[in-house]
Amino acid sequence: MPDIAQQSQAQTGELISVSAHFSRGWDYFKSRLATLLFVSIIALVLIILAAVIPPACGFLLGRLAPGLKGAAASLGVLAAVIAVLWSLSWATAATCAAVVYKDAGAKECYSRSRPRVFALLWVHLLAGLLVMGGYVLLIVPGILLTVWFFFAPFVCIAEDLGGFDALLKSREYVRGRWFSVAWRLLTAWLVIVLIQVIPVVGQLLSFILWPLPFLMSFLLYQDLKALRGDLPFQPTFKAKLGIAAPGLAGLVAVPILLVTMMGGTVLMMRQKMLQGMGARKPFASGSKAGAAAVSSPAPNAVRRPVDPAVLDGLVIPDQPAAGQIRGADFRVERTEAMGSIIHLSQGKEFFADAEFIIFPFLGDGETLAGRTIRYPDPGRMSGPHIHVARKPAPESMPKTEMFMSDYAMLLVFGPEKAGKIAGKIFLRVPDASQSEVKGTFELASDGKELTQASAPAASAPVQASAPAPQPKPLTVPAKPAPVQAQPAAKPVQPAATPFKVSHPSELNEVLKACVNETGIFCYDRQDTAAETLACLRSRKEDLLPECLKLLESFSAQ
Repeated sequence: MPDIAQQSQAQTGELISVSAHFSRGWDYFKSRLATLLFVSIIALVLIILAAVIPPACGFLLGRLAPGLKGAAASLGVLAAVIAVLWSLSWATAATCAAVVYKDAGAKECYSRSRPRVFALLWVHLLAGLLVMGGYVLLIVPGILLTVWFFFAPFVCIAEDLGGFDALLKSREYVRGRWFSVAWRLLTAWLVIVLIQVIPVVGQLLSFILWPLPFLMSFLLYQDLKALRGDLPFQPTFKAKLGIAAPGLAGLVAVPILLVTMMGGTVLMMRQKMLQGMGARKPFASGSKAGAAAVSSPAPNAVRRPVDPAVLDGLVIPDQPAAGQIRGADFRVERTEAMGSIIHLSQGKEFFADAEFIIFPFLGDGETLAGRTIRYPDPGRMSGPHIHVARKPAPESMPKTEMFMSDYAMLLVFGPEKAGKIAGKIFLRVPDASQSEVKGTFELASDGKELTQASAPAASAPVQASAPAPQPKPLTVPAKPAPVQAQPAAKPVQPAATPFKVSHPSELNEVLKACVNETGIFCYDRQDTAAETLACLRSRKEDLLPECLKLLESFSAQ
């Protein structure tokens, strides 16, 4: 290795002054500026390619093999991390080579440093772990280890040493001159920090001048080496353990500290959840909201599993779909297919008087047209989810039960014709009354709401016990009922909803029903109406259009 630091300190036994150190570093920087800039540009290109190419390959693999999409993405990210780490190590080694070998060009620096990349990576890893552990131990040990190990990369490249040997050799060079070395390192690297805060041009100047403190650090290493002369160096296991002990102690303290903090956080969250459950009032037992809110049946509710044999030899009648929900008559008056979620509803209100909601869980690119869905199905471990909803009273919110098993269903769809898909259904669920629907219906292929041909122009609430309505508007607040038949359309607009935000419990009733319609479970994790609203706003992309409009209407009130 060429000796580039011939200074009088070899005779005096002292390091040169800080000003002389800067002057010498600047001269060497000017002589190697072009090479160092080329090394930096190549390093930047390598890092960008390493960060972009592996994830892109993972993305393409996921497109070619959709079944491997998740694994391909994870593999691409992992490969990118490894490639970036390798590129950084190689760039660092090449920079060290550009400093050590004063006559080498950028290409030669990369070629000469490549065999030492793994050794340099190991040195950086060891030094980083030990220094981090030292900083955990009240900072001072970390500062001490930082200065001790600072010259280990130069030792790795220039003296062909690696691992603990490079760390120990660096410490030997610093021994007895720790404060002098620390002061010179601080002033050298402080230059870059000060340059970066300069407005506009600071970043550009720091990119050009960042090799300067690196060069000055190497020249300081050369001075220390010249002062030490032929340093006898035979590292022992005891010496290695001595420098590793502070860092290892800190590393052991890190997971202990993290586990302690996580445990405390979990306990605080648990206490807060228990307090929130005890303080929740809008849906407390016996309250108006609690009686009308959407809910699943209690765990001890009576359920009667449906016998799958009911589907054997079944012939679905060719008549408009109808049946009963919780013992009350039900007929399909309107249908809607949001994505692949099927709504078979009775009633014209935004929240249907009664309805069956079917979640078939189709795959990407799959459609309902021409499909037959049967449950139980011996070829599938699980089937569609079924929601059954009905209003307990005409002006209350619907009460919903959810079924994921123990029901029987045969759902048959024909091909798409003229923008519609004809369907036949037999569905019986395992509630106490074994609610069911059977017959024919149609869906709009574009997913929009479709009024069924057999549905009357206007219908009274399902469980209204009052006499037949007279030809005058209904007295539901803020929403007059139509007197005559209306064309098929979405009749409910958010501004006309009969539910006013006059009390948090009333708001929660509406929000919870809307949440149920969209399959988003925001309410059960929130304590107040405001928190429920905030949760829904964060999930806007998942809301049905009607729920989104309703949410916006509430936000404006």
